[in-house]
Amino acid sequence: MERKSKFLRRLICGLAVGLVTLGLADSALAATYTQKSNALSSYSASKFKYVSNSNYYLTGNFTTKKQYSYASGYKKSTFQTRPDSVNYKKGNKKVSFKSSYFLPVTKWKGLSWGNPQSFAMTSANTAYVLCTSGSYAWITRYNLKELRALGATKSGKMDMIRRATFYNANAKKYPTQNQNTTYKRVLKAVKVGPKFKNFGHGQSLAYNPKDSSHLWFVGTGLVAGNHVSTKANVQRVKISTLKPDKKINFRFKSKSGYIAGGLNLAFDKSGNAYLDSKTGTRSLKLFKGKIYTKSVKFKLVMQGIKYASGPRTQSLAYNKKRNRLYMIADDSVISVPVSKLGKLKKSDVQSTQFSAKREFEGMQFTSDGSSYLLTNKGAEIMQGSTKSF
Repeated sequence: MERKSKFLRRLICGLAVGLVTLGLADSALAATYTQKSNALSSYSASKFKYVSNSNYYLTGNFTTKKQYSYASGYKKSTFQTRPDSVNYKKGNKKVSFKSSYFLPVTKWKGLSWGNPQSFAMTSANTAYVLCTSGSYAWITRYNLKELRALGATKSGKMDMIRRATFYNANAKKYPTQNQNTTYKRVLKAVKVGPKFKNFGHGQSLAYNPKDSSHLWFVGTGLVAGNHVSTKANVQRVKISTLKPDKKINFRFKSKSGYIAGGLNLAFDKSGNAYLDSKTGTRSLKLFKGKIYTKSVKFKLVMQGIKYASGPRTQSLAYNKKRNRLYMIADDSVISVPVSKLGKLKKSDVQSTQFSAKREFEGMQFTSDGSSYLLTNKGAEIMQGSTKSF
């Protein structure tokens, strides 16, 4: 009898471990390739130059994370019902942003939702947000079309996503609210993927329009939070499961030596991939390349941006309608025409500064030119005031 009890205890423990393991997308289960060749094409350093764009480099803000501001509405209540705004301050391209979707911020499904790092949009109806907490990351798919139909973007009702997730996480305390029909429909419109490790900083989630089944992000292969590294990887995420299914390890190296590559990623309409790298105190380098089945290959764009948007490059974005590449820092954005990379003029660089003092986590554009901004404190997706940004 005692032997049977021991066996049953071991069996139960084994099943429990197995169930926990199923909830974690171990990167070791993804197909992994290690590239032996250089990921960066050779170049002549003496031929590299900078475009002397207008200096809208944002200084004075964000020397420490404590300087990030909270949205005014969020500061008053977690369950804010009315939109906040991020307003234009100065620059040669004018735009402001207004709240569209207030994302979860309280604990839900055993996860802490206060640290969104990047997002991707496959259309105006679907968004994917990568969040991190400690050594784990996860990707959540939002059915924006359904959320709009429920009224999540309407002033006075904008708390519904946060309330639905909060009541669901605290169902024992709020059983009636958790059974609310609208909130149950909200939860069905939000799919949470499994946790995974080795995600780098997590600020590079991107969608390649030439591959509708996957998302991509760049990791360092080192400790989380390391913004630049010569040792890196790109990871592919299967959209249907929201977990990584491929990883390509590479070193950002050419015959000329190593370059510290940034952890931001964007794809243009042709499937070309772009990376950036901060150089010196205020300048920026760009890299253009391709991600292949088992390897990557990039070329240094032989003209950099003399004045970047700010001290922390948070993400890259591509606007198909205007065929422009955007470099996003906190409270500051610059963009350049992709067709003129390497031969930019000062007038080609468009710059915008904002007055919000909030952390900008990412930017996306839909096919009609609409712009969307992911910000924090509290986490939300905002929409731009013009389709020509």
